[in-house]
Amino acid sequence: MNGRWTTDRLLDAIGNLCNGTIDEAEGRELDEMLASDAQARRVYTNYMWTHACLYAEGGSLHIDVAATNTSIRYGSQDDFWRPA
Repeated sequence: MNGRWTTDRLLDAIGNLCNGTIDEAEGRELDEMLASDAQARRVYTNYMWTHACLYAEGGSLHIDVAATNTSIRYGSQDDFWRPA
């Protein structure tokens, strides 16, 4: 990775892209980084793959909950993701 970017900065920029909060300047810098750095492209690809899997899993959880007409209770780790 080039000297201007750290892994944390790259992950923040990719996260901003996924969240729709990236600004034009950061987006342009991210594009330049990805065009010039193979390691940054690997980090980007892995992040986006993970993001897509989590997004898809969240969608299937919503469908499962809707089909069973139950709700999800958020609380302690012991009852995390158990139907209420």
